[in-house]
Amino acid sequence: MILDVMGISRQEGLSAIGYHEENSDDLEELADRQSYLVVSNVPGNYFAVPLGIVRRIEQVNASRIEDKVGRPGLQYEDRSLPLISLSQLPEVPKEDGETQFVLVFRTQGHEIGLVVNDLMDAHEASTIVDDKTFAQKGIMGSIIIEGHTVLLVDLYELAKQRYPEWTDTTQMKKSEGDAPVSVLVVDDSSFYRNQISRFVSELGAEVVTAEDGEIGLQKLQSQENKFDIVLTDIEMPNLDGLGFMRAIRGDPNLQSLPVIAITSLAGTDNEEMVMQAGADKYMVKLAKDELQSTLVQLSSKLKRKAVSKEEG
Repeated sequence: MILDVMGISRQEGLSAIGYHEENSDDLEELADRQSYLVVSNVPGNYFAVPLGIVRRIEQVNASRIEDKVGRPGLQYEDRSLPLISLSQLPEVPKEDGETQFVLVFRTQGHEIGLVVNDLMDAHEASTIVDDKTFAQKGIMGSIIIEGHTVLLVDLYELAKQRYPEWTDTTQMKKSEGDAPVSVLVVDDSSFYRNQISRFVSELGAEVVTAEDGEIGLQKLQSQENKFDIVLTDIEMPNLDGLGFMRAIRGDPNLQSLPVIAITSLAGTDNEEMVMQAGADKYMVKLAKDELQSTLVQLSSKLKRKAVSKEEG
């Protein structure tokens, strides 16, 4: 049985941020929230996965899962879906239920599933993440949901552990031998700034960060920096992402700059509004595969523009 991820999001009241031009306080009320799916392999032991990066959820009979040469896969009619497991983490037991859930996502161009015993619930929680106490390979940190400590799973790290050959060495380049692509990452959450910066740096780009749109705009307008691409959060204090993008599009020196808007909440209810504010692309935070693919495409466009200028 295939479960509708966006249906779960709507049922739980999780959606992208709301915004009203006449009352920006609405944006502040919804700031610093993230949509999560909470899962478990054993009662009282909770893990969270960002809802926005899950493409679909399948409820399957355990007999359909085969383990060949240490790599489990879910049987389809003509193929197998590669699987990762919470049991790759220290002291987490292997799935043992007759019926299990598979959370399907993409990494390095491959579709893969995280298999778990129980799908607990969908929650909207604070983006405040403790990235010190429980952080380790496969765990980005921990969050508090309804009084419980919940470990935030790094799906991409677990996939890398099981399928190291999938590692992509594609780099962002404006032209051969040129300086690296320069990317400005704007987000008021230090955890998400660091995570997104890591995704961008893996592509060989130079990353500069800013804590809100006001600081980001100052860095864009500074003579010290020349950026090629901007990544911006939507929900931020001082100058939010919508105002930040409008300021970019209203500045003759910046208006052609590619801007990717990133949100921590699942759903696309406000995508049109964000695009109208000036975004070239709208996506969910921590969607590493989609973000890196988009950045490589944008850098290819920068390279073509550079070649055209040289030929002209």
